[in-house]
Amino acid sequence: MAESKLDMSFDDSFEELICEESGTAEENEFDFTVGALEDIMLDDEFTRIQNDFCKRHCDEFDESEENKLSHHEIFQEFTGLIEGTLERMLERRIPGFNMQSFESQLADRKDEISGEIFDLLVSLGDFSEFKDMMISYKRAKSESKGTGELSLMGQHLSRGDAK
Repeated sequence: MAESKLDMSFDDSFEELICEESGTAEENEFDFTVGALEDIMLDDEFTRIQNDFCKRHCDEFDESEENKLSHHEIFQEFTGLIEGTLERMLERRIPGFNMQSFESQLADRKDEISGEIFDLLVSLGDFSEFKDMMISYKRAKSESKGTGELSLMGQHLSRGDAK
């Protein structure tokens, strides 16, 4: 097992944390990338980008079964925006990050992804999940009457939440 040391400072006091790495280099890289994704999902910039998009487009959606062509266009725009943002933020955090390599690892290890990350990644490829997210955001927006910042991260919103 390889041993690495991470220096962590808290309130001007110094602590040394020793972590034992287990598994292959690829497994450790995957775990590190998933951790970075979790951090990004809580990042103010990412939350702002997602909230701004949802705020601009959520009023287009309703709970009817019929979907407009504009819904699919908005979905494609959201997918491109979030994928691009995630890739850019991962590249900033992880030198030499390769999205294609990570996507390949995701396909092989999707059962190892936590709920919030899984929900986000699924929403990028599944229109019905995206539509549910937009309807939930619209509902939360109307309930808050625009008085506070809304966030979809940290909670799973679905059509049934407001019933």
